[in-house]
Amino acid sequence: MNGYLRYEAWLLTNKTDKKDWEPKKQDKRKLNDLINLWFEKHEQFLKSGKNRKAMLSNLAGKTGNPYGQALNTSDFSVYRNERLKAGTSKNMMNHEQAYLRAMFSELIRLDE
Repeated sequence: MNGYLRYEAWLLTNKTDKKDWEPKKQDKRKLNDLINLWFEKHEQFLKSGKNRKAMLSNLAGKTGNPYGQALNTSDFSVYRNERLKAGTSKNMMNHEQAYLRAMFSELIRLDE
């Protein structure tokens, strides 16, 4: 058997044995689901946890509760500009952005 056929046989064998060859499944959780998960696993133990959860839930509602995986910087930028035009302070928007980033960072750290 030449090298190519051996490699092909090895590849086919290992493909079925190991899941890392398969594409990762898309995360279909909505932003509110991720907020609730983050609160249950981490934030409920902190002093300002309920306030942060309320702020993030409000953000999710105002953005249409997108899939967490689909939320990106350009979406947040549009949301931020709309809120600033409506009179929300830049300081408040910076807090919302920081809380959202912290939530995703913590969920990644927790392998969620």
